[in-house]
Amino acid sequence: ALIVRSKSAVDNATPAGNGVMVEVLARLALLTGDDAWRARAEEIVSAFAAAVAQQAPAHATLVCGFDFLLGAEQIVIVGDRDEPAVAAMLRAAFGAPLPNRLVSTVRD
Repeated sequence: ALIVRSKSAVDNATPAGNGVMVEVLARLALLTGDDAWRARAEEIVSAFAAAVAQQAPAHATLVCGFDFLLGAEQIVIVGDRDEPAVAAMLRAAFGAPLPNRLVSTVRD
């Protein structure tokens, strides 16, 4: 007989892997522009939707990942991080009250 591990999205002493994966896939979708990553994140959320509806506080990581998936702000700064203007833009980006932000820098 095969041993089958149950998949859970309930947080314990460490965040649930499925919840973490939702945010990771959302970040990949933003960074790559590939909607397949977003679709996979949505599949995970759908798989646990009934459990979240019954016990939302136990699924905090999954809920936070879903929030990131729905409303992340992507900030892309073009230039070398060592340039004063780029450093100032990075400080502004990280100082802004945007809890769901993804900040990237690219060289021109």
